[in-house]
Amino acid sequence: MTAIKDIIDLTMELRNKVKDRQLAAEITRIQTLISALQSEHFTVIEKNTQLLSENSDLKKQISDCKSELKMLETKIATLNQAHFEEITKLKEKHKTEIMEMRLPENNEPYDPLTYGLKTK
Repeated sequence: MTAIKDIIDLTMELRNKVKDRQLAAEITRIQTLISALQSEHFTVIEKNTQLLSENSDLKKQISDCKSELKMLETKIATLNQAHFEEITKLKEKHKTEIMEMRLPENNEPYDPLTYGLKTK
């Protein structure tokens, strides 16, 4: 009877060893997956760091462009005002000059293209 008991014990031990080998294989597979996941995680962190740096650079460029735009808008407004004032002065000057002009001696209407030119 002890032989049967020894066979049963050996069978149980063999069964446990098979289970242990399967478990070891599964643990090895899990460790491989964890390693791959850690590698991907590191890649994501590197990419995130790169994107944060690029984002910061782009925000600086946008800020610089906004500052330059504001400066250019101010210059444009100043130039527009100066041009408006110059045009107004020229209109007044020409209006005054035209009013002060006298008709030619023959009392013909004033023609700025021929005024002062001898046509005959």
